[in-house]
Amino acid sequence: MNHFRIPIVISAMAIAALVLPGSFSTSVYGEEKVSATDNTPAFSKDTDSDAGVTAREPSALESLARKFGFRSKKAVDCTPVPSRDEICRRVQSMKGCIIDTILVTGNKCTNRITIIREMATTQGEELNEALIYRDDTYLRGLGFFSSVNITAEHTEDGECRVIVHVDERPGLFMKYPWPVIDYDLDSGIRYGFRWRIRNFRGAGENLLLSFKEKHEKERGGGISWSAPWVGEFRLRLNINAFSYFRIEKPEEDDFIKESNGAMVSVGLPLTKSLIHQWWFIPEIMIEERLSRLTLPGNLTDPGGVFFRQSYLAYGFSLLYDSRDNVIAPMDGIYSFINMKHYDTIHGHKQHYTLYNFIMNLYQPVGRAGSIIASLSAVDREGELPSFFRMRLGGKNDLRGFHSDLISGLYKVTATMQLRKKIYGPIVWNIPLVGRFDLTVNGVAFVDHGTLVEDFGFLPDGKFYRSAGFGFEVLSPIQNMIRIEAAFAEDNRPDFYITSHRRF
Repeated sequence: MNHFRIPIVISAMAIAALVLPGSFSTSVYGEEKVSATDNTPAFSKDTDSDAGVTAREPSALESLARKFGFRSKKAVDCTPVPSRDEICRRVQSMKGCIIDTILVTGNKCTNRITIIREMATTQGEELNEALIYRDDTYLRGLGFFSSVNITAEHTEDGECRVIVHVDERPGLFMKYPWPVIDYDLDSGIRYGFRWRIRNFRGAGENLLLSFKEKHEKERGGGISWSAPWVGEFRLRLNINAFSYFRIEKPEEDDFIKESNGAMVSVGLPLTKSLIHQWWFIPEIMIEERLSRLTLPGNLTDPGGVFFRQSYLAYGFSLLYDSRDNVIAPMDGIYSFINMKHYDTIHGHKQHYTLYNFIMNLYQPVGRAGSIIASLSAVDREGELPSFFRMRLGGKNDLRGFHSDLISGLYKVTATMQLRKKIYGPIVWNIPLVGRFDLTVNGVAFVDHGTLVEDFGFLPDGKFYRSAGFGFEVLSPIQNMIRIEAAFAEDNRPDFYITSHRRF
């Protein structure tokens, strides 16, 4: 326990910095401005004017940006992201009214139906304040819009009209390739590019072409297309092809030299609810693999020989999702269980099954942000190649921990993480680019994990711990970039820069 004292202290300090009032108590573009004696939001109830917006001095960042010709959006366009109370207050006078129309404005590239179908608020139903708030946060978290503003107004005969105004993210960041860098202290730097066309055809679809390389060790990439709806049907379709090549040749261990394949999955909704979504997702994959395998009775080479095999993999996922948004959730639950079975259809016969389980709980804790409690389990069974034995530690596992002596087939990890918005979102009008939004979240976390040979050994397994802190940067360039520092029992910090989200 003494060896773990420094990580715990550092993590506690990070949590205190995020939670305690101080330099972050007033956000440039945060939820609301609060003083010690006044809990009144610093924006007015009248969303059509900037009356009531508290004046403030420009920050150093804003002053510097203005010198170079950048201007943050004024008045309503630069109003802080409203709190739940403010959003509900906008439509409170229309509570119980029947919605006769949902009007969408500002959508130059996005189809109206793409927005409407993701809303729990529906035409012909009574206006519900809770659903309006859910739709505001969910649409904001789709990754297509710099800002979302939902209001309502009375029409004839006691009915009302819901108005959804969106500002779309700049096409420069939605349609063109950008460099990608992943870094951690042990694995080093992986670099490449990602060409993702987000909101393809204005239908919320994603086209992705990606490539990453670790210098003189490995390279890989793929192409994929995903659609949240297939035509008018609420079906999730995902098609992707991938390729991997290992440059370096380990002296002893079995390894994958080359892998190429393709996968198709179809998400079938089990409920109509958009608040509590249940999905059944069958998938099928074909993979051709060239790998070095050490097999019983193989005497041709102490290190094994290369085998070319073709696999047919098939399985399913059962998924539950009630998150308030899909990029950086603050509320809700995300859980899934996945099973995938591999059968050899050509080459040396092998059969094995991979199981995965994840449960993420997001619990808002007021101004302190949101507590994320996560539990995951991975199990691998059958005639597994030795390179499928798992290790413990890394950016998506037990951050800050590393050991080459621990391997196994059954892994359990648990995380407690605090996520708090510390800057933004703020929207900038950048000449020749458009409306650029930026949000920075602070995080502090404690990870636990164990790795054993079999489920039956779990009670006797040793649980390892790590702790750390970091930042999540959300912008049109990349939905989320994670910058983290983590400390394990040796108290040596590990640093990670990752171009994708974990929670």
